[in-house]
Amino acid sequence: MATVYSDCKADEKVSDDSPHSSNALNEENASDISLRALDNDPVYSYSEQRKIIHRIDRRLVITCGIIYCFSLIDRGNLGNASIAGMTDSLQLNVGFRYSTIVLVFFPTYVIFQPPATLLTRKLGPRKFLASITLLWGVLEIGFGFAKKWTDMIGLRVGLGILEAGLYPSVVYLLATWYTRYDVGKRYCAFYVVGCLALAFGGILAYGLMQMDGLAGHKGWQWIFIMEGIYVLAALLMALSAYLGDRFHIRGPILIANALIALVGLPIMGFAKSSNVRYFGVFLVTAGSNANIPTALAYQANNVRGQWKRALCSAICNVLVIVCVLGLSGYYMYANRLAEKGKKILEGSRNFRYTI
Repeated sequence: MATVYSDCKADEKVSDDSPHSSNALNEENASDISLRALDNDPVYSYSEQRKIIHRIDRRLVITCGIIYCFSLIDRGNLGNASIAGMTDSLQLNVGFRYSTIVLVFFPTYVIFQPPATLLTRKLGPRKFLASITLLWGVLEIGFGFAKKWTDMIGLRVGLGILEAGLYPSVVYLLATWYTRYDVGKRYCAFYVVGCLALAFGGILAYGLMQMDGLAGHKGWQWIFIMEGIYVLAALLMALSAYLGDRFHIRGPILIANALIALVGLPIMGFAKSSNVRYFGVFLVTAGSNANIPTALAYQANNVRGQWKRALCSAICNVLVIVCVLGLSGYYMYANRLAEKGKKILEGSRNFRYTI
């Protein structure tokens, strides 16, 4: 299918004795010929081929669009953080400090694009794109802990190097999967997914600004920290999905992600250093979120039939309702005892459970 258009002429060639040969070639344009070439595949029907292509669209174009969305949001965070107070905290209004921080991103971004494309071919898009996305997610968290304006310069230079590999690599990747007259729509979809998601970047940044003062960090710092954590958590989800589909396993991945979250909880609760505690937050966030799609796949893989799957999903919701009702009943009873002075809840006389 990757060569369907290059073989189009051969597929359309018919004998001179055919009464429809000359009329067909004269009347149909290049697009029509392309569709007929798909339909003439000796193994798959036209509808089967389109289903395969659409499956590739869902797995390739949307994934690349989401990564591009992360990239655009990361670049736009500088302006949002500046509005949220970064300019005053790092004294960026002195001279050309802010402009310098903005500018240093682009030289490395431009210079490293050609070698990044070569690395994509050498290492493979899967490894290369996943690696640079992981690394710039780590860098993004680093922005939130910058103490001086010069720290931002080094981080922006590194971000330019890493993000330089995304756009040319995606362009190359899509070009290898689609034919000449199919790739235009895929480039458009890839770009639109990123732009639409970017439209909500400012809203997300505004929400994170409201965390100003939490844990001793300013709102602009939380923008970088939280969005970096989101990137890393999304990568763990993607890795879990890939390993599960690749090796046909679900349970071990559920256990592994749960262990990651369990390791993060004591780190988050008992570590003295704030940096170490944030690492614990990442582990908890990544492990717990990665298990949601894995658990859904675990259920879907082990139940056959549409009605059984629907019933299984309903049972899961029923279990949630039963658990909530049971806990709520206990909480109400315990609250009444506390009101009468017969019981102290969670070590405090003023504490009451939320129903």
